Amino acid sequence: MAKILFTCLAVLVLITGCIKDRPTTQPVPDYPDSVYFKAEGTGKSEPEARGQALAEMSRIFESEVFSNTYDRAVEIIDSTGNGASRGNMESYIRVVSSVKLEGARIGRTWFDNERGTYRALAVLDRHQAGENWQGEIKDIDNKIEGEYMALDAGNSKFMKLQSLMKILDLWVERESRVSRLRVIGLNYTSVGSYDIKRAFYMVPQIKADLLVFLKITGEHANEMEGILSAALNKAGFKLSDERNKADVLITGNIEAGPVDLKKPGWEFARARLSLTIMDAVTGSIAGELSENERAGQLTYPEAVHKAVNKIAETASDKLLEYFQ
Repeated sequence: MAKILFTCLAVLVLITGCIKDRPTTQPVPDYPDSVYFKAEGTGKSEPEARGQALAEMSRIFESEVFSNTYDRAVEIIDSTGNGASRGNMESYIRVVSSVKLEGARIGRTWFDNERGTYRALAVLDRHQAGENWQGEIKDIDNKIEGEYMALDAGNSKFMKLQSLMKILDLWVERESRVSRLRVIGLNYTSVGSYDIKRAFYMVPQIKADLLVFLKITGEHANEMEGILSAALNKAGFKLSDERNKADVLITGNIEAGPVDLKKPGWEFARARLSLTIMDAVTGSIAGELSENERAGQLTYPEAVHKAVNKIAETASDKLLEYFQ
């Protein structure tokens, strides 16, 4: 009798163990689609699966937000005939589309016995995220309206251009939030009291009339002025040789000197550039730049030339940020 009872218990334990080890391929469905936006990730470990799930959710948002926001921007740009804005707009849309999703979290992780891998489910509460983004849109609308007031009150072309740039940047941020709402199945129909097309119309008009005075001092001033002037011209800005007729004053100094790194057969030089961007009408300083670069070549003149060119490339990009 005891032997029969022991055998029954052994069989019961074996059956129980088999039930526990039964492959699980799906999580308990406690995150309904109507409430949560979801994405899955897999990995060789639980942490990797978690990271992949959150990354997949971000990828979905970045792709959809960029596409929707860019299409909306192109629609406005084409309707105003301001095709020159496409390139700069596309770059900024990529920046605002790539963001960390607040509120996204891991809802569940499990081991998939059939695939021999860990899986994770990332979830985002649609209602909570929607409320947050709608609140951000309202705040951005208020900022845009404030910038339009500054635009109308501005008494210089440069101030107006900077207000317009802020308006367009804010509008792109606004539309990225609207696109996020679309991704989670929500629509935002409210519009601000401003006309965004007005900003798109005004930008090329202001740029066409804006005159920039550029003056660099120092031994390598001509080389630096040539590179910076080319960058401004390429961006659509006109340069003036007469300081008193310009709307924007860019002044600066370029210096270069040897650097002893004790490397036989090589000569090194360091170039230093300082720039000031001033509104000629108001006298206000819009910005100041300070850059330095080191370069090495077989001869000192070649090293100086390379250092000056490196610093000019960096300075050109940062300078244009004040204009577009």
